[in-house]
Amino acid sequence: MADESISGSLTNGKKQLISEIVIAAMAGAMLGCGGGHNSEQRVVTNVYVVGNGTNGSRGEIAEYWNNGTLTVLGAGVYPSAASSIFVSGTDVYVAGIEGNGNNGDTNFAKYWKNGVAVDVTDGTQTSWVNSIFVSGNDVYLAGAELGATTTIAEYWKDGVAVALTDGTEAAMAWSIYVSGTDVYVAGEETDPNTGYDVATYWLNGTPVELTGGSQDSLAFSILVSGSDVYVGGYYCTVFGNNCNVAAYWKNGSLVPLTELTNTYADSVLVNGTDVYVAGNSSQGNGSALYWNNGALTQLSNSPTYSATSQIVLSGTDVYVAGTNYFSPGPFDVAGYWKNGTFVSLTDGTSFAEASGMAVVQQ
Repeated sequence: MADESISGSLTNGKKQLISEIVIAAMAGAMLGCGGGHNSEQRVVTNVYVVGNGTNGSRGEIAEYWNNGTLTVLGAGVYPSAASSIFVSGTDVYVAGIEGNGNNGDTNFAKYWKNGVAVDVTDGTQTSWVNSIFVSGNDVYLAGAELGATTTIAEYWKDGVAVALTDGTEAAMAWSIYVSGTDVYVAGEETDPNTGYDVATYWLNGTPVELTGGSQDSLAFSILVSGSDVYVGGYYCTVFGNNCNVAAYWKNGSLVPLTELTNTYADSVLVNGTDVYVAGNSSQGNGSALYWNNGALTQLSNSPTYSATSQIVLSGTDVYVAGTNYFSPGPFDVAGYWKNGTFVSLTDGTSFAEASGMAVVQQ
C-alpha cells in the first residue's frame, strides 16, 4: 500500500496530492520613480506561479509564470514537471524533474536557475524533487530516489545527496525548510510493523515521528517560526480508504482542521500568531480551501474540480496557488486565488496545473 502511494512518477503523484512545501514572500528593494520634490516610490508586486503545461504528444512540460508571462523550462524532448519555486533577490529557482528516455520513465532530479537547467542526479535511477529552498548561496532540494527495492527519502545540498532513510521501507520527502544551520525536511516513511505511512520530519537527518504508525498519516509541508516547528498534512483515526483528515502539527502536537475525512493540508504558513493552512477536500469532485486560525474559507463552490498547492501572504493579501476546472473545459486551468478570487493563467484549451508560488514585493 505504501509503496504504491509514493513510488509512481512525480507528475502522477502531484495530480492526486498536490504537494509542496512552503515558500515565504521575500522583501525586495523599493523602486524609485520621478524626481525632485515630487519624487515618489512605488511597490511592484511580482507573482510567480510554477506548474506544468502540455507539450503536445510528449506529455507534460515544466514551466512558470511571472505576472502571467509564461516561461517554459523543460526541453520538450521528454516529459518534465516543476514542483516548487523559490525567489532570492533577482534569481528564480524552480525544482522539478525531467525524463531522459532511459527505460521510458527514468527522471533526472534537477532545478532551473533563471531558466538554466542544473542536473542533480545522473538519471540512472528514477528520482523525484518536491521542494526547493535557497539559503545564501546554497540550494536545497527535497524528494526521493529509487533504491534497490523502494524509494529512499533524500535531500540535496548543492547537488550532494543526504539520505534520510535506509531504503528498507518506502519513504518520501515532500518539503524542506532551512533555518540557520538547521535543515528541516517533512515527509513520510512506512512503518515496518504496520505497513502504514507515518508522518515524519527530519531535523538535520534525525527523524521525528508525528504519529505512532497505527494508521496512515503524511506530512506535506514544513515551516519554522521562531522556535516553533509547523508541519501540515493529514492523519487517519480509522482504517480504510479516504480516511485522511486535514491537520497540522505544532511542535509535534496535532491540530485537526476539520472532522471531514478525505481532506488534507498541503501548505502551512505562519504570520505572527496567525496560522494559515491551504488544503483540499476530495469530497465529490474535489474542492480548494484554506484555514486561517482554524476558520475555513472555501475557495471554490463550483461542482467541478479545484485544488490548492501553496499559500503565500503579501501584506494583507492572501494568495493561494492551485488548479481549477471550468465547465465545459475541456482541461484544468493553472492559476491562483487572490483574496478568494481566482486568476487564470491558462485558458483551459490544454491541460495545466499550478504546483507552487512566490510573491515578491520590489
